Amino acid sequence: MSILTEITNLPYNLISDFTSTASLVFGGAGSALGSAISLYVVPQQEVAIVERFGKFRRTMEPGLHLRWPRPIEKVVSHETLRQTQHNFEVNVQTSDHAMVDIPMALLLKIIDPVKAYYEMEDPIQQIEALTGQEVRSITAKRTVDQLFDEKDTISNTVKADLGPKIALFGFSIEDVVVSQPKLKPELIAAYDRVVAAQREQKAAVAEGEAQRIRTVKAAEAEKEAMGLRGEGLRALQENLSGGIVSTVKAITKECPNISQEAALAAAVILNSAAVTDQAAQGSGNVVLTTVNSNDVATSLAALTSRLTPKAIPLPPPAQG
Repeated sequence: MSILTEITNLPYNLISDFTSTASLVFGGAGSALGSAISLYVVPQQEVAIVERFGKFRRTMEPGLHLRWPRPIEKVVSHETLRQTQHNFEVNVQTSDHAMVDIPMALLLKIIDPVKAYYEMEDPIQQIEALTGQEVRSITAKRTVDQLFDEKDTISNTVKADLGPKIALFGFSIEDVVVSQPKLKPELIAAYDRVVAAQREQKAAVAEGEAQRIRTVKAAEAEKEAMGLRGEGLRALQENLSGGIVSTVKAITKECPNISQEAALAAAVILNSAAVTDQAAQGSGNVVLTTVNSNDVATSLAALTSRLTPKAIPLPPPAQG
């Protein structure tokens, strides 16, 4: 619809009442003023602030309006009702004494055009200052790591705490977007070193755990091997004992007058010799035996003097 069409559709009594009022107030000059009444168009999603003789008079919504000419009435501002985005950065100090820049975006909307125009001289700059102050109070209690992890928490806290204050000035905070914090190059290098050290520490812990597991497994294997060796040793001892007993019986049978001590000494020597010979033929290393030489000589002499030409059967070599 064109402006001319909208003018044509205006009620006639509205224009005539307006011009009549001007005539009554200003006389002949009022007629001239009435004829000078201007038409004013306010675009969609905007509100015009109108002052009369320097004092706020009214707002004009989107559409076609009549207004007094200057200097009686003046449109001092057009306030947009659209949501606007304002980007800025806040420099903060964290609880671990790091200086960090946090990029932010405020999504604002005017809910009261009159307050938005008259309450603050530079609304956007002042809102950004209030936001920065709120963000600094929040981040002062957090470390750098927490700034990365709690961006949503910071955003929600700023919106909840700052929203009621901003509403007093005719603005609504639709959203607060907190972007990735910007670290200084030296701080990034320091964090890289920390991360590398943490990884090395984890690797050392893992290596130590692996070594512990290897040691435990080796000890368990050694324990099992020692058990097996013990079982073998017990079997060997049983075989040796059985062989010695058999030898003693054979000796005392052939030599009834020999003492039990001499027979036992001779049996031990014979079995030890058989075991030593077997060990020498196998994969063993050294077999040590402790024997009293005098007892051995005495036993062998007593045994020789009483032996008959009949051979004494020796026990089979012990199986080790």
